[in-house]
Amino acid sequence: MSYQGILYLLLGIITFDFLIDTILGHLNHKSVNKDVPKILAGIYNDEERLKSQSYQNENYKFGLLTGIISFIATFSILYFGGFGILDAWLRNFAPNELVLSLYFFGALFIISDITTLPFQLYSTFVIEAKYGFNKSTVKIFVLDKLKGYLLTLIIGGLLLSAFIYLVFALGNGFWWVFWIIISVFTLLASVFYTSWILPIFNK
Repeated sequence: MSYQGILYLLLGIITFDFLIDTILGHLNHKSVNKDVPKILAGIYNDEERLKSQSYQNENYKFGLLTGIISFIATFSILYFGGFGILDAWLRNFAPNELVLSLYFFGALFIISDITTLPFQLYSTFVIEAKYGFNKSTVKIFVLDKLKGYLLTLIIGGLLLSAFIYLVFALGNGFWWVFWIIISVFTLLASVFYTSWILPIFNK
């Protein structure tokens, strides 16, 4: 398959995925707004139920907006060769392909986080605060972001480095070694996540 054919295939996949997610989200949203069955009348507090539905409705609309923006951005970047432009620019600073790959994924992470930051702030300090769910402050939000960056740099960087190294070192046989690494990491994460990672962000 040609590069152009692969591009069109990718565009078709992300478009199909977006449409399916949007349709399923709409159907799920419609079911949420239904009245409580008569057999359950009196069990649920009407005021709390309406507040819950309003919260879910607002989150649905906000999620739909962010989903559309994300789809348009991803589609445009792929179609106009944005990843290729980023790769070409980063080659000016990378001494080899392994470092280039780390730079590339690191740049994507930073760009993605910066572009989604306004939406994170709105969700936390507007929607969540409106319904009394936000216990965060600007200081806590910033500190949590910095902690997240540090963990991503350490854990994600190590896993990504191992993945890229194995691809270059083993070629098509990289997958089984990396599968072992991921299996061990998943096991350790399930054991230590609640005792080591969660306390960093939650009291």
